[in-house]
Amino acid sequence: MAGRGVLWREPDFLKLWAGETVSLLGTQVSSLAVPLVAIGLLDAGASQLGLLRTAEFLPFIVLTLLAGTWVDRRRRRPLMVAANLLRAALLLVVPLLAWADRLELWHLYGVVAVMGVGAVVFDLAYLAYLPSLVRREHLVEGNSKLAVSASVAEVGGPGLAGLLVQALTAPVALLVDAVSYLASAVSLLAIRGREPEPAPTGRGGLRHLRGEIAEGLRVVLANRYLRAIAGEAFTYNLFVQFAETLFLLYAVQQLGYKPAAVGLILSGAAVGGLLGSVLAPRVVGRAGFGPTFLWSTALACAAPVLIPLAAGPRPLVTAMIVASFFFGGAGITVAVVASTSLRQSVTPDRLLGRMNATMRLASYSAIPLGSLLAGSLGAAIGLRPALLIGAAGFALPVLCILLSPIPGLRELKEAPEDVHRA
Repeated sequence: MAGRGVLWREPDFLKLWAGETVSLLGTQVSSLAVPLVAIGLLDAGASQLGLLRTAEFLPFIVLTLLAGTWVDRRRRRPLMVAANLLRAALLLVVPLLAWADRLELWHLYGVVAVMGVGAVVFDLAYLAYLPSLVRREHLVEGNSKLAVSASVAEVGGPGLAGLLVQALTAPVALLVDAVSYLASAVSLLAIRGREPEPAPTGRGGLRHLRGEIAEGLRVVLANRYLRAIAGEAFTYNLFVQFAETLFLLYAVQQLGYKPAAVGLILSGAAVGGLLGSVLAPRVVGRAGFGPTFLWSTALACAAPVLIPLAAGPRPLVTAMIVASFFFGGAGITVAVVASTSLRQSVTPDRLLGRMNATMRLASYSAIPLGSLLAGSLGAAIGLRPALLIGAAGFALPVLCILLSPIPGLRELKEAPEDVHRA
């Protein structure tokens, strides 16, 4: 693929990348610190922590389609800056209330819910903004570099978060994440390239809003590339949530692993993801875009079968499970870089927000279904048989790609830009 490595010489992209990297590391801090504030200061139990997680997750289900329409009506960079400033301000509220001895659980619920709104807007805007910042032939490289940041944050972030919480206390550690959002906002404001003004829709009112949302849904359903990616994302998230739900019980109850060992095993996915994000542009350049997408998805979907098949001496069992998470993390990271780049390539700029919103909804709606299915099946037939059935279900994401025109793509420029072409 021509132009590989060119983004090292693009100052505007490097500013976006640097700010996102700092922000992702900061997010790891709050992901640990917020529940520790609830537990340590407010005596929260399992049900309260569940509500806290629900409050954080709910905006991704309820507001994604609406936010996608909003993102398509405005310049994306100001939305990203505003979302980061909002999240920084919210994170300041928690330590201030804690120091004043006025912090209550409902404050945390409200903070994480509004931060979830900010995350929805930022994520959709940033996915839609990248194609206006880099050329199509550099999308794989750009998405790969951003995936490196996410993987580095997942590898090193939890350890950094633990040290900060231990050294500073959980409420004070939240200030670190607030600073990271401010740093990201500053880096975005420093970008010199002017983002094009979105074309005016000339529409208003609830009826037209519904029409714009429906147009975003049609964008995905009408295009054979986007349709295949949506199917792959839904089925993969369904069965990965299925597997993750059962794995924790299986690892602790049947394999006898301690929580610390489970954490180290799970970190194998982040290490694999880091490797995949680094190698993605090279693999695409050598094997071609479509084959890379297909085989990276196949690797991610084959890896989970190692978990129920793991047997024998404890070192062998552990090695097989770690390999499962490592290869699964590597494969899915390459696949996500590929799918994101293809989505951005075939969708007109005016529809990027709504297309990404539809894709996000397809991905996230599968998560609760996977958890419910895993719980029901695991209770009915046992954990190991259920894991085997879940591993078989991973064939569906591969079929979604295999039965589409994606495997035949050598380069992104071969994909038609007309999203209504079926």
